[in-house]
Amino acid sequence: MRWLSAMYELRLPTQAPFVTLQTALTRTLDAAVAYRHAARLSQSRLLAEVCQDFANQRSEQADRIADMIDESGGVPDYGFSGEANFQQLWMTLVSRRFPTFSEGLPRECERCDRRLERVLLRLVNDPQPHRHELAEILRDVRTGLNRLHELRDPHVLLPAMSR
Repeated sequence: MRWLSAMYELRLPTQAPFVTLQTALTRTLDAAVAYRHAARLSQSRLLAEVCQDFANQRSEQADRIADMIDESGGVPDYGFSGEANFQQLWMTLVSRRFPTFSEGLPRECERCDRRLERVLLRLVNDPQPHRHELAEILRDVRTGLNRLHELRDPHVLLPAMSR
C-alpha cells in the first residue's frame, strides 16, 4: 500500500546540477527578447518605454556575459531557449485576450527575469573569476524586477499610447 501513496506525491522539477555562463547568456537573451516583445505589444507608453530600456540593458548584459565566455576560452552561443518562443506566444495571447489587463505584460517580463535571477544567483555563489561582474548584472536585474513590481501596482497609472 505504501507504493500506491508514493505514486501520488507531487514531484517538483529539480534544478539543473550546475549552471554555466552559457546558461546565463541564454537567459539574458531570453529576457531581452521578452522585453522587446512586451514593448511592441504594450498599449501603455510608459510600459513600452520601460520594456525597451530593459531590453537594451539585457542586450548589453548579454554582450558582457559573452565577453566572459570568450575570456574563459569558450565560444558564446547566442541562441534562445525554447521557453523564449513559448513565452512570446503566451504574451501575445494574454495581451489580445486581456488588452486592458495592466498586470499581464509586466508579470510575464518578471517571469523571464526571475529565471535569469536564479541563474545569476547560483553563479555569484559559486567561486569563479567573474563573480563580481555577475553580481553587478544581478543587482541590475533585481532593480528591474522592483520597477516591474511598481508597474504591476494597480495604483500606478499606465498611460495609453496615442495611436
